[in-house]
Amino acid sequence: MKLFRIKPEYFQKFSAAMVAYSLFVILWGAFVRISNSGDGCGKSWPLCHNSIIPSTKHLPTWIEYGHRLTSGIYGILILFLVITAFASFPKKHFVRKIAVASGVLTITEALLGARLVLAGLVGANASIERAVTMSIHLINSLFLVAVLVLLYDWSKERIYKVKFSEFKAKTISFSAVITFLVIGTSGTIAALSTTLFPAESLLSGVLADFSKSSHFLVRVRITHPLSATFLGVVLITLTYLAYIKSKDECLKFRTTVLMGLIPAGIGIGYSTLFLLSPLFLKLLHLSWAYFIWTGLILCISRAIQLNFQVIPQDCGVE
Repeated sequence: MKLFRIKPEYFQKFSAAMVAYSLFVILWGAFVRISNSGDGCGKSWPLCHNSIIPSTKHLPTWIEYGHRLTSGIYGILILFLVITAFASFPKKHFVRKIAVASGVLTITEALLGARLVLAGLVGANASIERAVTMSIHLINSLFLVAVLVLLYDWSKERIYKVKFSEFKAKTISFSAVITFLVIGTSGTIAALSTTLFPAESLLSGVLADFSKSSHFLVRVRITHPLSATFLGVVLITLTYLAYIKSKDECLKFRTTVLMGLIPAGIGIGYSTLFLLSPLFLKLLHLSWAYFIWTGLILCISRAIQLNFQVIPQDCGVE
């Protein structure tokens, strides 16, 4: 294990790089859906058309294959991350526990991706099962990114055990997380609806949203901009109540950034809606959602550190 032992500051940088790579893989997965390339490798998994490297010039196949390849590399990197966490930190250290969680969530992430492919929940499939599976997939991805963010923020600490039951701001923090997950899942369904049932104009799209003859995915997509606006305000309020009054400058800074990211995200969302969801804005909207999520997790992480008085003076990598 000594071979994999690295300094905490290098482990922190590695964790930060994994957060960035996670976003890259997630965006590529979104592009697979948007480009209707989810069935590009057929129903074979993890191989592509039962081959390690497909022999075809069919573009959707290569788009899907590229996503599987980057996801495979991601799994190898997570395995290395877990090994280095156990090699670099002592027994019962909090980082070890989070690293194990990242490994488990990576496995469930792969299984959910396999489920979408093997069950045919790709391409033009507009079933409830696909919407539910994609929503679970999103939640799993969010928690995977969250534990990687925690690895980044805790890899310089020397605390061995954390009792979250003693976390003073846990109720508000839990409420903020649930609020974001509701926004995220409604966004997943809206994104699927927009991909499968694109509107020719803003007016026709709104009319379809309220038409009883429309597909259920079309009729529920209007809930995302409405809920995102309302719950976004709720999220800002919760963040303000929980963290902004802290005397810790790092937490106040993170909170201020988060409170700026949320309205900007809402603005990007409405721009995506009014411009009929161009590819660039779809990917930017998804990216921004993960920026907000990362900011929220960093705020919660810092609040926990303050609660246990195990924080360094800096707010990031020295």
